[in-house]
Parts: sequence; C-alpha cells; structure tokens
Amino acid sequence: MPIQKVALIGCGRILNKHLDALNENKEFWRLTAVCDVDGEKAKDASKRTGVPWFTDLDAMLKQVDCDLVSILTDSGSHADVAVRVMRDYTKPVLVEKPMALSIPDCDR
Repeated sequence: MPIQKVALIGCGRILNKHLDALNENKEFWRLTAVCDVDGEKAKDASKRTGVPWFTDLDAMLKQVDCDLVSILTDSGSHADVAVRVMRDYTKPVLVEKPMALSIPDCDR
C-alpha cells in the first residue's frame, strides 16, 4: 500500500497527539500541509513539521496534494469543515471527536 498523504486543519491543543500518531506510523502516512485560521499556530506547526502552512483551507486544498484531510478544529466547527471538504473537494475526512454537536449536523 502506498504512503497516504494527510493534510491537517486545526493546529490547537490536540495537534501534538496527531503528529505523534503520524510519526509513529510513517510507513503508512505522510503529512503534506497544516492549516489554521490563526497564522501563528499554523506557522509554528509548519516549523515543527517542515510542511507548508495555510490560514485558508481552500487555498491549502487547491495547492497541496492529499489523500485524507484530518480535522482538528474546535468541536463546534467540525461538521461545517467536514461537509465543506467532502462536498467541495471530495476528500475523505478524519474528524477529531465529536464528529458534530447535533444530530442534524451528523446527518449532513
């Protein structure tokens, strides 16, 4: 199986756990980009990982090749970001828990 390319959206507190998981599974996954609306957080994650950083997910997904988008944003935005990535870019997503904050958002 070829190495899968992963882009991360959200560079907050949970980021370290996801970076650790990626590093422990380098034979399967490779990080290709990080994105956060807070430019300082995105830049810091970029410095630590050596991948490009973005503050706009549209710009990232138009410029960076990825097989999976991992969503690590605040819980209240998980559903909106996931739906947007799947609808506009037809990319598979992995969503940090919870998937959404309401049943209607889960249904979307």
